Amino acid sequence: MRMIIAVFALLIAASSGASAQGTVDKARLQAAMQQHIQRQMVNGAILHFDPESGEVKPLYPTQAHPMVIAMGDHFVLCTDLRDQAGKALPLDLYMASSGRSYVVFHSEIDNRAPLQKLLKKGVARPLR
Repeated sequence: MRMIIAVFALLIAASSGASAQGTVDKARLQAAMQQHIQRQMVNGAILHFDPESGEVKPLYPTQAHPMVIAMGDHFVLCTDLRDQAGKALPLDLYMASSGRSYVVFHSEIDNRAPLQKLLKKGVARPLR
């Protein structure tokens, strides 16, 4: 009986540790996303180059999404941007682990199609 209780206690500790680790990773991911956005800002805006028009448009961060998408060993985090007219545009940041932090290796502004394809194929999935 003691052995069963000990094993049960170990299972509970292991599962709560994994859960706590997941929380830590999500917090680190969110922090890395915010740091990346802040480093990209010029006069309070992220500058976005429109290759069609040749314009550089300022976009203003508004709200990060709490969901984290897992893609194998990589992650996708999303936030909202607004243009000068107030139109909402999604920003999807593709991130990889780098030591105890994360780095952005790809981003998509107002282009959800790649992420939606990955979700549909099952290559990417929301973390719980």
